[in-house]
Amino acid sequence: YSKFNIKNTVSMMEKEDLTSSIVHKKHKTKTIFLYFTPAGNVVKRIDNNKSNCHDYTHMIVDNIISSRISNNWFKTLENNVGHYTTLGPIFSDLVTSASHNKTEVYDKINIKQNAKIISFFDHTVGFKGVMTFESYRRFVDGMLMLAKKNTDIYFLFKSKKNLSTLKMHMGGDILRIINSITEMPNCIYANEFDLISYDLIGASDLVVSMPMSSVIYEALCGGIKTVSFDPSS
Repeated sequence: YSKFNIKNTVSMMEKEDLTSSIVHKKHKTKTIFLYFTPAGNVVKRIDNNKSNCHDYTHMIVDNIISSRISNNWFKTLENNVGHYTTLGPIFSDLVTSASHNKTEVYDKINIKQNAKIISFFDHTVGFKGVMTFESYRRFVDGMLMLAKKNTDIYFLFKSKKNLSTLKMHMGGDILRIINSITEMPNCIYANEFDLISYDLIGASDLVVSMPMSSVIYEALCGGIKTVSFDPSS
């Protein structure tokens, strides 16, 4: 601050440390926090008056920009926020754009034009995750079962973690199912291709993901038929 006059600072997805926030406040610098995920937290509260997420607690921010669901969640996290700006899923426009240009996706994954595609997107597993290992097993097993029954449809599997990481952390049953998926002629492991999730969503006739997944919101707002699949229910 002795050399520069800073009007605004922007942080995305990760909050800045408290010391920085206090220094910005002292020098009248406006702080803006962007949170892209349109979902909140699934951790149950022990005390309704206390935060349930350390990662986004005790923030000092002039403006948080996120979805209505996320902003309502931030309001419960013991933060000092001047203003909340609400907008829909930020990247749904990319989904819409991809849905109008499916040819590029078909060419990259080497399938015939106008083929029917159902895409499965997993979610976080275990501690702080949405899925238990058992629900993850049921999720991928459900995809495999559908692929065996519908051989005229292509099934794309997009995982948050790469295949080598899945092999390190998943149990034997899950690995056997994933291996079977990669061996099916009408199944494609989408992580192996240079495609972002929004390209895959836009090229899909149907998207399947877990509750609380941002994929659900992005796909719906992008005009793609979507299923929220909870194997634990």
